[in-house]
Amino acid sequence: MGAAAGLKEDEFWSCTPRYLYALQKAKRDESRQSWEQARYIGFWSLKAAGSKVKSPEKLGKFPWEMRQVVFPKQSIEELKKFDEEADLILKMTNPEAYERYIKAKEAQNAGN
Repeated sequence: MGAAAGLKEDEFWSCTPRYLYALQKAKRDESRQSWEQARYIGFWSLKAAGSKVKSPEKLGKFPWEMRQVVFPKQSIEELKKFDEEADLILKMTNPEAYERYIKAKEAQNAGN
């Protein structure tokens, strides 16, 4: 990240997380603006050549313009039920893997 943001190594290690985040955001915004300008120029070039393209967005969408999938919030009880059902399915479909999973889970709980 440091080199990509134009920082020397000593500058990277001496900056704060807040500054690094702001720098990263500024670089990302600069890159997006550059891509959007290119699309805008392409759109008007095509229009001048007689294209029937209706808007710059019709030339293509960028990843940051895509609709984000939002998962509904689930309660702890719903997540526990899902976990138990997944464990049961694993036990039924692959008993050996289920045994290894349970042993690893018990070992992890013993370490906590």
